[in-house]
This record gives sequence, structure tokens and C-alpha cells, in this order.
Amino acid sequence: MKHCWLITPLLFLSFVLLFCTRQPAMYPAQEDFQDITALMTPQPDSALDILLKMYDTITAEDATVPYPVYMKYRLLLSEALFKNDYQQPDTFTINKIVNYYDSLGTIMRANKDLQF
Repeated sequence: MKHCWLITPLLFLSFVLLFCTRQPAMYPAQEDFQDITALMTPQPDSALDILLKMYDTITAEDATVPYPVYMKYRLLLSEALFKNDYQQPDTFTINKIVNYYDSLGTIMRANKDLQF
């Protein structure tokens, strides 16, 4: 019975530490984007197929897709269209993507991946 007073606070503390140190869940599409990026060079047709299957869920009116995720999707889609010799989206969309990543490169100068 004496050990119960010691175990209860330790269990409580372990649950608090478990929930406080957990990483926030990634937006599901971001994991897919990593797979698509890996497929882009060896199999651009497969990358395009995956992106086209995601199109309805990303562009739906009721979708709550964060703007950076949407821009990453549009960038990957235009790259996949280019690599598969399909017509590119309109120039307004491409300029919007380029301006978004240029602005990130300006804000975060230390991150060399953002600079084209």
C-alpha cells in the first residue's frame, strides 16, 4: 500500500511528459509530397498520377488545406506536368508559385533550399 503513493505520481508525471513532448502530427499531404518528390525523376508519370488523385481533395472548396501545402502541391503538379510533356497551368498560377517561394527565400535567407 505504501508503494501506491509513489507509483501514482510517477504514472501521472509520465503521462504528462508523454503528451507534452509528442511531436505534432504532420499534415497528411506532406508525407505524400516526400514520396512524390522521390518519384519525380525516376518515374514522373507515377508522380503525376498520385498528384492528380489528390487534386479533388486539395482544391475542394470545403478543404482546409494550409496555404504552404497548397503551394507545394501546385509546384509539384506543374513540375510533373512539365516532365510528362503536358501543357502547363496558366502563367498566372506559375507566377504565383514563383512569387511565393521567392518571398520565402527573401524572409529566410539562411535556408538555401528555398532559393531558386
